Amino acid sequence: MNLKEVRQKALSPFVVNINPNIVTMFSLITGVTAGVVFAFNYLLAGIILVSLSGFLDLLDGEIAKRNNRRTKKGDIFDHLSDRIVDACMFGGIAFSSYVAIEYGLITAIVVLMISYMGTQSQAVLGERLYKGIMGRFPRTISFLGLCILSLFDPRFLYYGIIVILGFAVLTVLERIWEIHKKI
Repeated sequence: MNLKEVRQKALSPFVVNINPNIVTMFSLITGVTAGVVFAFNYLLAGIILVSLSGFLDLLDGEIAKRNNRRTKKGDIFDHLSDRIVDACMFGGIAFSSYVAIEYGLITAIVVLMISYMGTQSQAVLGERLYKGIMGRFPRTISFLGLCILSLFDPRFLYYGIIVILGFAVLTVLERIWEIHKKI
């Protein structure tokens, strides 16, 4: 069983016949709220909200696919909400006492650049580019892992954001290179 099949099986009990954009909206709301609570140093609440937002983000796509409700508007809304959640998640932690503000904000910008290069690939080459070590799923899991570890020792997040930043920069460069090779 591959990762896609595991995801589909795990999400099956939650797939209902509703507009997937409603689920996307709840994902967006919980992700933005996570950023706010991170900024106020409520790490555990932020962890719970980012986890819920991520779950809802997986679920909206599965609902759209299984119920034949995929639309271009839904795809744009999903990608836009993902970028807003990314910005809030890293922006919120940047304004917390857990990381140096400059590292948090630079990480937020570089994370947005990763996604920008993916959409540039789609605009220029006609295909979306998801390649790279710090794509959305590994980035979110890494971030959550660091947050959980920081409940016990805040230095994990303080130094971990620098590691995420480094890998995010590498991912941007990798995507630039991949696009360059295909042009």
